[in-house]
Parts: sequence; C-alpha cells; structure tokens
Amino acid sequence: MESRHSERGLDTFGRRRLGGIAHQLAPEIEARTGVETRAAIRGIQPLHDRTIRETRA
Repeated sequence: MESRHSERGLDTFGRRRLGGIAHQLAPEIEARTGVETRAAIRGIQPLHDRTIRETRA
C-alpha cells in the first residue's frame, strides 16, 4: 500500500501532512460498486466541469 502521507512535507506543528486518500479510495469504491468514481481535490475544479460551465454560460 502506498504511504498515507503527502509529499508536501510538514504542517505548521512539524507533523507530516496526510493526504491523497481520495485517490486511493476512488478505484476501490468503483470496483466494489461498478459506478464510475472520481476523486476531487478541494479548490480545484475538474477540467470537464469547467468546460461544461463555460459552454453553458
């Protein structure tokens, strides 16, 4: 299993940052449910969603 720690280093308290769990869980959820699953990162809008929004504006 991959590390559950982010490559971004330490937080303000000197602890290793946790991160990336969404990208580890998405394939497992998709395999178990058979439903397409995508991981999202807060603050970043997927290109597909931006394209739809811009074409409908």
